[in-house]
Amino acid sequence: MIGAIQEFWHGRTPRERAMLAVMAAALAVFAIWLLIVRPLTGWAEASAQRRRQAETALAQVRALPPAPERHDVAGLEPTLRTAAQAQGLDPTLAMSEDGGLGFRLSGVAAGPALRWLAAVKTASGAEPRRLSITSEGETVSLEGAY
Repeated sequence: MIGAIQEFWHGRTPRERAMLAVMAAALAVFAIWLLIVRPLTGWAEASAQRRRQAETALAQVRALPPAPERHDVAGLEPTLRTAAQAQGLDPTLAMSEDGGLGFRLSGVAAGPALRWLAAVKTASGAEPRRLSITSEGETVSLEGAY
């Protein structure tokens, strides 16, 4: 095989050999460009784009207001019960899905229920992180979590 290539090469004139060498060099440069340089620049551009997106996302996260301070739910339960008793309410207290202190009041007048929430905030500074109030005619139902 090599002998056939050498015979072919030596059978060419010096001018043809020069043209074939230049053509082979041009093909090599073209192949290097397509197989190495273009993928590397594409990866670099994609990486720079992902970095810009990450920096934008980080700036948006840093611009968010701080998360509300979480109160000690173990210390909050007596406050909830005391404030509820003062309003004549008997809430159901249990752990919420997210690990906080959940509560439920059903079929109570709106005034005492809202005064109960206000009394808890006054006594402890805690506000419900989640609160759902459903009107049921003359009464309301509250469900939420601290």
